[in-house]
Amino acid sequence: MKRTYGHDEGSASKPYQGSKRHLARYILPFFPSNISRLVEPFAGSAAISVAAAIYRKATFFHLNDINEPLMALRNEIINNPADIANRYEKLWQEQQQTDVRQYYDIVRDEFNRTRRAEHLLYLLARRVKASVRYNAEGAFNQSPDNRRLGRRPERMRKDIFAVSALFRNKTLLTCMDYKQVLTQVSPFISPHRIKACVRRAILAMSTVSILRSLSASCAN
Repeated sequence: MKRTYGHDEGSASKPYQGSKRHLARYILPFFPSNISRLVEPFAGSAAISVAAAIYRKATFFHLNDINEPLMALRNEIINNPADIANRYEKLWQEQQQTDVRQYYDIVRDEFNRTRRAEHLLYLLARRVKASVRYNAEGAFNQSPDNRRLGRRPERMRKDIFAVSALFRNKTLLTCMDYKQVLTQVSPFISPHRIKACVRRAILAMSTVSILRSLSASCAN
C-alpha cells in the first residue's frame, strides 16, 4: 500500500526561505527504501532530512551548506540542545526589557562581529519573510518582522530537542562546496533516474497547484 505523508513534516525545523518543508509530503514517496545515507548538499533548514528522519527513510544523514554560521548553529542544535535553547531564551527575554526593534539591530551587529550561534538563531526567529539575506561584505542585513517577537522560548526549546533527537549520533555536518560533497556520494545515481524522479515530482506538484487554483476559483 502506498504511504501518504502529512502536512507537518519538517515542522521541527525553523522556517527558511526556499525550504522544502511543505513539499516534503510530495518528495518522500519517491525515496527508495532502506537508504543507508541521505545527503543534502544544500541543506538550509534540512527540511527533507527532518521529514526523512521522522518517517525513518534513512539511517544516516550528511548535511552540508556553504553557510558556515548556519552549519555551526545546526551543530549546536543537534549536539548541545539545552545550551543553545538557554542562550536563545536569554536573548528573547532581554528584548522585552528594551526597544525591540533596536535590540534586533544590536544582536544583528553582534552576530556580524562574532558569528555566534545563538545570535543567528534569534535573527532567524525574527527575520521578515523567512528570508536570509547578506550584503556584499557577507554581513547579515535582513530586517525583522516587527509584528512578532520570534518563537517563544518554550516552543523553540521543544523544537530544538526534537531535531536533536532525530539527528544526534547519526549525522555528518560539513561546510563545503557542493561539488566536493557530490564526489563523496556513492553509489552513483544515473542521470536518467534523476530526470525521471524530477519529472514525476514536477507532475505531482503541478497537479496539486492546478487543484488549488480550481478550488480557489470555485470559492470565488
